[in-house]
Amino acid sequence: MQLSNPGTQLLEFFPDNYVNHLFYDICVKSGLKYDYFVCKADELTAHLGDNALTNVTVDLQTLEAKVRALLV
Repeated sequence: MQLSNPGTQLLEFFPDNYVNHLFYDICVKSGLKYDYFVCKADELTAHLGDNALTNVTVDLQTLEAKVRALLV
C-alpha cells in the first residue's frame, strides 16, 4: 500500500519538550524525504496517548531555511 506519492516531503513540527518518531519511521520505510522542526514550547507539553498538546513559538527565518532545504 502506498501512503503518498513518490517525492512527497514531510516537515514535522515538535515542541522542544516532546518528540515522537512515528512519522520519521513511516517516511523512512516509505522512501519519503523527512525533516523536523523543533519549536520553543510555551509550557510543559500535555501528553495524551501519542498526542502532544501545547502552544509553540516558531522562528520564521529558521523555518524558511528548513523549508528551502527540504525542497532542494
